[in-house]
Amino acid sequence: MLRRRPGILWIGIYLIVLPFLSVSLFAQEFSADFVNTGKDKGDRTPSKIYVGQHKMRIETNDRGENSGAAIMDFANQKMVILVPQQKMYMDSMPRMMQERQMWFRPEDPNNACPQYESLVKKYSPNENVTCRKVGEDTVNGRPAIKYAGTSNKGSGFVWVDPKLRFVLKWQDDKGGGGELRNIQEGTQAASLFEVPSDYHKFDMQQMMRRRQQQ
Repeated sequence: MLRRRPGILWIGIYLIVLPFLSVSLFAQEFSADFVNTGKDKGDRTPSKIYVGQHKMRIETNDRGENSGAAIMDFANQKMVILVPQQKMYMDSMPRMMQERQMWFRPEDPNNACPQYESLVKKYSPNENVTCRKVGEDTVNGRPAIKYAGTSNKGSGFVWVDPKLRFVLKWQDDKGGGGELRNIQEGTQAASLFEVPSDYHKFDMQQMMRRRQQQ
């Protein structure tokens, strides 16, 4: 049923790459375009990201079967996947939810290395990880602090917005990368982080029974 939904799968990829933000209040609510700049970007339409107090929403801008959204509630450690075409939603329990907040929302934008290094070491004690602050930079007209890092798996760069306390851009040595564009600061509507009232919950067991009856 979901095998033909690359938009939903793309959100899943974002949730792996985009992860990690802290339970503290977000410094600034905002919305932005979420753009894949890696070598596999193709002609994919930019996704949209909305960041509120303790919550975040990522949605594709594709149409039809490719459309979808993920709503993350970091305070309550919950995530919901929305499938607009079928007016359906699915509950999800992502692993390491609290740590997922911290990668893209470092506690101290001016000294993020200790946090990044400790997170890697927590789950990969034998990983040879390094991190260094490169210095001040600019990303799409916004002030940013650039960091460089290495591990057993490769190397890369991250740019953190000190005002938003959020990663603006990231690149790795495998050709992957992404960035936020068209950032609009301001309070986000509460409805963005709620399941629409006319959506029904996806029932995996019911789907399996239907398949068995076919």
